[in-house]
Amino acid sequence: MITKIKPDKNKANSLKKMALITLERLKETNMEEYPINTLIDFYDIIHKLLESITLKKGVKIKG
Repeated sequence: MITKIKPDKNKANSLKKMALITLERLKETNMEEYPINTLIDFYDIIHKLLESITLKKGVKIKG
């Protein structure tokens, strides 16, 4: 479900910062030793970045 909302640049920037922090932590992790955690972290980074883009454009996606 796609809904129009008021663009929220502050939340979008916060999500982007959180994604960058997760990416920095991921760089320090042994990815071969913890493949499941690595996969979850990459999914989380992508999810936060996509949500950040939609918030800047004033769109909320559920489902």
